[in-house]
Amino acid sequence: MTFDLSRVESLDSAGAWLLDRTRHELKAKGCIAAFVNAREEHGIPLTAIMIAGGEWRSL
Repeated sequence: MTFDLSRVESLDSAGAWLLDRTRHELKAKGCIAAFVNAREEHGIPLTAIMIAGGEWRSL
């Protein structure tokens, strides 16, 4: 499954957490999910959540 983020205008840490949590839930069911076409500025919240191991943390 591919999450196309090209039309996402803004992404905060809560949104990144929700996307990453969904990706982990799909993985647990045997589905590989990936994010594509994210804007450069979306990399910061997505990376922060992934580094935190998918746990909600205030950075």
